[in-house]
Amino acid sequence: MGIALGRSTTTLNLTAAELEFVKAGMSDQVAGRPPQVSVETYAPKVEEIARRRVAEGVDKTEAAGKAFIEAAAQEPGAVKTESGLVLRTLKPGSGRSPSYTDRVKVHYRAAFTNGTVFDSEIEGAPVELVLAGTIPCWIEALQKMKIGETAKLVCPPSLAYGDQGRPPTLPGHATLVFDLELLAAEPALDAGAPPPNVPPGILAP
Repeated sequence: MGIALGRSTTTLNLTAAELEFVKAGMSDQVAGRPPQVSVETYAPKVEEIARRRVAEGVDKTEAAGKAFIEAAAQEPGAVKTESGLVLRTLKPGSGRSPSYTDRVKVHYRAAFTNGTVFDSEIEGAPVELVLAGTIPCWIEALQKMKIGETAKLVCPPSLAYGDQGRPPTLPGHATLVFDLELLAAEPALDAGAPPPNVPPGILAP
């Protein structure tokens, strides 16, 4: 419960002194003691602080992401597309490139720009999914890759999980980094049918 409550306040970047005030307020509330301050007076102030700090955090996250993308685009062999995706081939492939409606088989590792891995299917069994049901970054990148290829992708928020993210694991406005190996691709849908409206998600079945 403490972890869950802590996660709900992470974006506020509370100082140690501020956290003590929060603890005091929680203790008084749980124990049924009268509050030490007027809730009516302080609630609007807290809301304003929250809005300001969340906005500051977003600005920092976006700035750091843009700097990371620009640095990644300068690496040897890297290509930055019009959408903002940075794709760098680590091991070339020799097979065909998947189409939008293909079912693909991949190994991948997903990380934040600071190197923290939040999901990995490198060591286990390959993941199979319909390309159309993945995030835009994967849809674009995998159609440029060939079977057998391993690549590093740097995905801006607009091609990943956007402003909302996927709490609590993925914060909003996050630039994501993927090590992606394309093992196989085969038709999964009727070629004459329109592409399905599948919600984005890298783990879509």
